[in-house]
Amino acid sequence: MKSDQQGYQVKLWAIVGPLICLFSLFVISIKNAQVPFFLPFALLIGMPVCWRWRLWGWGGATLFLIACLAFEYDLIPLEERFWVVGISFSNSLALLITALSFEEVETQIESLGVESRSRLENLWKVDEKKQAIEQELAAKKEEVKNLKFKVRSFQKLIDLSTEEMHSARADHDKILQEFCQIKDENEKLTELLAKSESDPPMEAKYRQLREQFKEKANVLVETRRDLFLANEKISRLQRELDEERWYTLSEVEELLEKHILELSREKEIQDEQHQREMEALLALVDKFILK
Repeated sequence: MKSDQQGYQVKLWAIVGPLICLFSLFVISIKNAQVPFFLPFALLIGMPVCWRWRLWGWGGATLFLIACLAFEYDLIPLEERFWVVGISFSNSLALLITALSFEEVETQIESLGVESRSRLENLWKVDEKKQAIEQELAAKKEEVKNLKFKVRSFQKLIDLSTEEMHSARADHDKILQEFCQIKDENEKLTELLAKSESDPPMEAKYRQLREQFKEKANVLVETRRDLFLANEKISRLQRELDEERWYTLSEVEELLEKHILELSREKEIQDEQHQREMEALLALVDKFILK
């Protein structure tokens, strides 16, 4: 809106001075009496002079007009002198308005030039920021890709650890079952030993049972040790599984996708700002071309 108003002002000031000069020429041309030659000549010469040198040109054209009027004053008929002086003064004012209008046009053009340069600089900054955001977005996407690969690797490790833990639990259940079986056999052997001690003819059988008891006791010790190792292994696998599950896919993706969404929104805002600055700059260029 502001640019349109400035463009209208430039066009208005560009034509107001020449229109007044043309109106003065029209008034001079419709005069029936003989008009001194310097009146239209001063206007025709004064307009380009005022356009080139502004107020200095108007001063020169006015001095030329006064000199011609002083030189031709005695030659002008008495009844026409007042009209000639008046039209000369009118021509001087027309040239002054022309000089001021050209000066205002120059000021408006400089203002538009400053505004266009400012908008162009803003456009460059927006474009640079847009490129930086695009690069950061590409880097974040690459980081997401790498993290997804790591998450898949963690998931495979979790699956392997789960399988190993299930296998260890199965071994634990098997060893526990053997332990219970050995414990039952141990109790039976203890009862048999108690009976054998009270029965002397069964000494040979007592010795045999005692050897079996020692073997079962050794097996029981081995079973207890295996059971303890199995429990330790299950506990270790459970801890590893809990630590690996800390880095789940849903948590990592949620954080990274949230950051990518923020970068995408910022990039859309910069694109809109970039488009607005480009349209404003094109509008200024069109005004300079039309001018």
